[in-house]
Amino acid sequence: MNIADLSYLENIKPEMIVGGALLGVTANASASGAEGLAETGTRVNIKNQPKVTIGKAEGTSLAIGYDPVANVSVSYADWDKVKVKVKSHNGDNYALTTVKVKAIDHP
Repeated sequence: MNIADLSYLENIKPEMIVGGALLGVTANASASGAEGLAETGTRVNIKNQPKVTIGKAEGTSLAIGYDPVANVSVSYADWDKVKVKVKSHNGDNYALTTVKVKAIDHP
């Protein structure tokens, strides 16, 4: 492929971008039996503002049935401050785990 017109590249201003942060949530659930149920949900939202980057994440895992397992894992790196809240409930035929994460990164 040969592109003849590259004049639009002249408008690009070189900027140095330093830094970066990682925020991720993984949820898994399993249960067996005739009426077994396994549900998961995750959400990650990262907002870049002029003087701070704010990350919020949530994960929920629910398992109902025989031998229920519900897990939520959080991965993060290079944030200045991270707060993680975990709630877990287990019973004979259910397991529930929820995780909420708030992270702040300053340039």
